Amino acid sequence: MIVVAVMIARSFSIRIASPISELTEAAMALAAGKSNQAIPVKSNDELGKLSIAFNLMLNALTSREKDLVDVMILTQSIVDTAADGIITIDEEGRIESFNKAAREIFGYSEGEVLGRNVSMLMPSPYQDEHDGYLERYRRTSEKHIIGTRREVIGQRKDGTIFPVDLSVSEVQMGARRVFTGI
Repeated sequence: MIVVAVMIARSFSIRIASPISELTEAAMALAAGKSNQAIPVKSNDELGKLSIAFNLMLNALTSREKDLVDVMILTQSIVDTAADGIITIDEEGRIESFNKAAREIFGYSEGEVLGRNVSMLMPSPYQDEHDGYLERYRRTSEKHIIGTRREVIGQRKDGTIFPVDLSVSEVQMGARRVFTGI
């Protein structure tokens, strides 16, 4: 009788533990970005309903991920085809993006500017003063250029100085700030 009871308990345990283990492994793989495979629905009980819910969640996540990729592609296409130069920098003044129009205006390739300080696009004395402006803004949040439009002086790769009609905006992304110059 004990042997039969142990066999029934083991069978029951496998019947419950196996689908739970599959769900757990699928959820962990999804969370780690290693898989987005649906799991088979093997029953109509609570475990089957949990499998169905997991698969529905997976479908919704996959759909949202596709939508996000589409928005990113559209946004990048707009920035890349804009007639105006668009440059983004981080809080330290390092260039994070440099669109096609900016490359044409300043004469630099994207690889020559990414990660470098935006002051490289300015002649002296502006070049020497730029980081001080950023530091003061980080300390005081006092806006002098952000949110306004003004004429400044730019400097091309070949050293040519030219007027730039500049508009700077700020985007807060959690604890991170990005500045966009157009």
